[in-house]
Amino acid sequence: MRVWYINCVFPAVINSRLSLQLEEINVLQNISENIFMIQLISTATTALFSTIPAVSLLTLLVLFLLTILEVAIVIIQTYVFVLLLSLYLQENI
Repeated sequence: MRVWYINCVFPAVINSRLSLQLEEINVLQNISENIFMIQLISTATTALFSTIPAVSLLTLLVLFLLTILEVAIVIIQTYVFVLLLSLYLQENI
C-alpha cells in the first residue's frame, strides 16, 4: 500500500518542479528577446536621427511604447511565477 502511494505522489512532485523550472526559462527567454528588440530599435533610432528625423521620432515613440509593454510583461510574469512558487510551497511543505 505504501509503495502505491509513493508512486502516485512522486510524478506530481516532478511535474510541479518541472513546471516551475519551465516558467523560469520562459521568463528569462522573454526578457532576453525583448531586450534584444529594444536594442535593435534604439540602434535604428540613433542611426535614423541624422538622416530622417521624423522617422527617428516615430521609432523613438515605438521604443517608448515597447519599453512600457516590456515592464508590464515582466510584472505579470513575476506575479505568475511567485503565485506558482507559493502554490508549490504550500503543497509540498
